[in-house]
Amino acid sequence: MSLHNIQVCQDWIKDLLNRTKSGAQVPWYKTLKQYYNRPEWELFDLKYDPMELNNIAGKDEYNSTLSDLKDMLHKWQKKTNDPWICAPHGVLEPINNKQDFACFDLYNL
Repeated sequence: MSLHNIQVCQDWIKDLLNRTKSGAQVPWYKTLKQYYNRPEWELFDLKYDPMELNNIAGKDEYNSTLSDLKDMLHKWQKKTNDPWICAPHGVLEPINNKQDFACFDLYNL
């Protein structure tokens, strides 16, 4: 099974994909529709918004915080060779006889 051309081996991801296909419920408070139809970046103040209802990622006063978090995420992804480093706009694929990797666009039209 693959998701955006990336092999999926984790049982929980397979379960999530199967639940999505069948329209079944998921074991958390957000629906799959809410999960799939969300902005690329989300930032919540969990102290005041534990249900994650008010996305503050687009507010000017949080630009610096969001930028710092994005940088931290990208550094971690590079350090750990995270296959999702290219997401959501691309997929990491091997090149040069699988010695190196590069991001390629997704064409899921």
